[in-house]
Amino acid sequence: MEFLDGSQNVTASRGLLFTYSDPFGQVGVNWHHAFSPSWSTDFWAFNGEDRLKDNNHGKTLGLGLTYNHRGSQERYLSLHAYRGPEQDGLGAAVGTGAEGRQRERVCLMGQWVWGASTLQGEISLGRETFAAGDILGATDPVKAAWRGYGLIWKLDLGRGMGLFARGEQLSDDAGVRLSLDPSIRESLGLGGPTPHFG
Repeated sequence: MEFLDGSQNVTASRGLLFTYSDPFGQVGVNWHHAFSPSWSTDFWAFNGEDRLKDNNHGKTLGLGLTYNHRGSQERYLSLHAYRGPEQDGLGAAVGTGAEGRQRERVCLMGQWVWGASTLQGEISLGRETFAAGDILGATDPVKAAWRGYGLIWKLDLGRGMGLFARGEQLSDDAGVRLSLDPSIRESLGLGGPTPHFG
């Protein structure tokens, strides 16, 4: 629902899904192919998600399918799926550059514009496997899961004015997204295992 470039967003504020659930950084390549004005697909290959440092060994792959109603850029539904190993960098593997934390994400996004109204929605589901000891208080490996749902509605009143409403929910069983990704925590001076909220 939101873009890094805030000028493309419907709202002026950032939401829960953009801040915590969706990856902030992806470096790689994207191949886009339009089969028709209404249907297109995307393929991504990048060096992990949210990696401030990466050993460039493992790649995260993604596949997307987008439907634009009657070719309109303002009315669309887009399904994306991503899977790949993440740089470990936690616990016994800290500083080794080991790959192995498997992350999988599925995201369904859409937008519908009619008249002065815009409605956007997103469902984001993800899971990631952590070794024993990587999650604070966990003695066994943890498969952490998170789920996010959001809706944004805007009514354009003209002359640069509008009304907005936003509703979002984010569930993060192990706290791996709400605590921020471990490599981002480390860069902020919040190193150590991710707190366990289960």
